[in-house]
Amino acid sequence: MKLFGARGAHQWRGVIEEYRSRLPVSKSTPVVTLCEGGTPLVYACTAYWKGYKEYRDDKMMKSLPQMWGFQASGAAPIVRGAVVKNPETIATAIRIGNPASWQQALDARDKSGGLIDEVTDDEILSAYRLVAAREGLFVEPSSAAGIAGLLKYKERGKLPSGKTIVITVTGNGLKDVQWVLDGAPAPTVIPVDVRAAAEVIGLS
Repeated sequence: MKLFGARGAHQWRGVIEEYRSRLPVSKSTPVVTLCEGGTPLVYACTAYWKGYKEYRDDKMMKSLPQMWGFQASGAAPIVRGAVVKNPETIATAIRIGNPASWQQALDARDKSGGLIDEVTDDEILSAYRLVAAREGLFVEPSSAAGIAGLLKYKERGKLPSGKTIVITVTGNGLKDVQWVLDGAPAPTVIPVDVRAAAEVIGLS
């Protein structure tokens, strides 16, 4: 896994700049797996797709990526094809039952040959913990949805071969700390003293 950073509406540029030396010569279409559902998924699918097409039109890349998105099962209106009146998921940032720009997300999916699917809360939490343990990335549960989708498709043997897969992870774990706090041991309380702190962490 290779990590890199890009901010705000220009995240798609970060993806391309990192991989542009490979994209034009790749014989296969890269797959961009988007991490979030609800409104973030719609924003990402439409905005990223627009950006990739602009780079292609400006001859900065030759191929276009597939756009993949994963919504939480309890808040998956695009997957189900109907508004979810009472969306429920631990991933609060994607707890959206009627996302804006719904049709644009479908267009990005269809025109790129991609997909939009769902993952369960258990799958999200598993991915959330895995990426923290293996990669040292503290993301919010919503941002683990794309990782959960990747793992789900790998387990089912549905990942395409010979393709570069990029997972966009946009939300810091500090945005939704409930799930890490619930599973954490009770903190050690010490005096406000540098020597006490050093002793507790083994630096005395």
